[in-house]
Amino acid sequence: MLASFVSFLEDSQLIDFNVIQDEDDNGFVNRLRMQKYVYLAKYYGLDLGYSYTMYRYGPYSPDLTSAYYNLAESDYTIQDLPTTFKAPEFVNLVGDKDENWLEIATTLLHQAKKIPDREALVKRVESIKCSYPIEYIRGVLTDLTREIR
Repeated sequence: MLASFVSFLEDSQLIDFNVIQDEDDNGFVNRLRMQKYVYLAKYYGLDLGYSYTMYRYGPYSPDLTSAYYNLAESDYTIQDLPTTFKAPEFVNLVGDKDENWLEIATTLLHQAKKIPDREALVKRVESIKCSYPIEYIRGVLTDLTREIR
């Protein structure tokens, strides 16, 4: 199913999978985006089953990293994504967002599992991501609560 999601991301012009293994800024950005998109997709009905822990740039899955590196080295078959995946809504949320937004959004969602109070959540994420202003974090949370139901 990862191959099909990668194809969807490429078709939606959200990643360039051809550079995923490159050890330059472009490769890094595409790997980071891949991590965040897979994480966010579960909120739109596509759970690919990867588990995440907090890392430097937000939630990170080493198993996902292995999977997309292996995928880049192989021929793969594309199948239809499940009808439960709300693709237009997903693209609407992430289509114009940069890596900073993706980092904060996924960190907010990851921390929200433990901290249901909105203001406490914002303060927790601010303490984890101290280089981001609290108003930026609040803005990302507003985007998420407006889009993810």
